[in-house]
Amino acid sequence: MHASFSPQAYRVGEELFDWLSQVGFVLHYSSLSTMLWLGVTARNIYKQVTKKSPQSLDGDPPSPPKQPLLR
Repeated sequence: MHASFSPQAYRVGEELFDWLSQVGFVLHYSSLSTMLWLGVTARNIYKQVTKKSPQSLDGDPPSPPKQPLLR
């Protein structure tokens, strides 16, 4: 291997590593953000679906909800 090739190959490898680490950071951040958003959305859907209607004190059946839980 030629002696002048090694520093150039090292520099190219270093630039490639910098580029790959930036891409990795963006992919990692976007996947974590997406998973957090999916978790929050799933929790909100679960809370809406499992919401119980308020019980009246006089024993009458509860009135129907004003808007449907699922659209």
